[in-house]
This record gives sequence, C-alpha cells and structure tokens, in this order.
Amino acid sequence: MAITRADIENIDLGDLQELIDNKVAEGILYEYKRDPYGRTDDDKKEFLKDASSFANTAGGHILVGIAEKEGLPTSIPGVEIDLDQEKLRLESLLRDRLEPRILGVRIVPIDLKDGRRVPVVRIPRSWRPLMLYCKTSRD
Repeated sequence: MAITRADIENIDLGDLQELIDNKVAEGILYEYKRDPYGRTDDDKKEFLKDASSFANTAGGHILVGIAEKEGLPTSIPGVEIDLDQEKLRLESLLRDRLEPRILGVRIVPIDLKDGRRVPVVRIPRSWRPLMLYCKTSRD
C-alpha cells in the first residue's frame, strides 16, 4: 500500500520496504533522513524548509531512519530517540517558526525488530502559502 494513501496509523515496515523495493525517489512526496534533525539553527531550518515545501505543494512524508543514496532509499537502519521528546521539539518548531501554522501534522513511529524506530512525519497540504518565520531561538 502506498504510504501517501494509507491511514498513517496503519503504516508498517512492509510499506517502508516497498519504498526501497520500488526505488521511490525523494521528491514532491518523500524526504528520507538517515539521522534525526539536529539542534543547530541550520538543522532546524532544514526541517522547517522540508516541512514547508511539502505543505506548500501536495503534502508529503519525512521518514527519519531511512538511509538513501542519490535520493533513493537503500536501507532501514532506524534511529534510537525518545519519540515523545522529539515529537514535542518538532511540533514546537512548526508552531513557532512557520506562518501560518500547518494544521494536522502527524508524527508516528514504525517499530523495527531491533528496538529502533522510523518516525514518519506526515505533513498535510496547506491551502495558504507558508513562510519560514526567521527569529533567533534557543529551541
């Protein structure tokens, strides 16, 4: 099942493997990140640019814990993070640094067999163009 059509609560490891098997490239609907977004200002801006790009087009998915090469997913190493803390951090960035706010963002984990996870961030389409609100912050 295509991740874009699935209820986000029902996405599983098989759906992620389909992205690799079908060589689904990064682009208008997907962004693959091997590692979680960092805490530097540049890392925060990268997350906000990725999220606002999806919201300003058709909506899309940021998949953290998916390795890629030249835009194609290659493996699913997952990440070890405190998902609750990471959700709060990313939601706070979206709330405080984008205007207008993106409504309906969902962040759900896909658990892997080794205890690692792939957080999937679903960014819905916004009907109002978003802009990055540039303020200095110590998020």
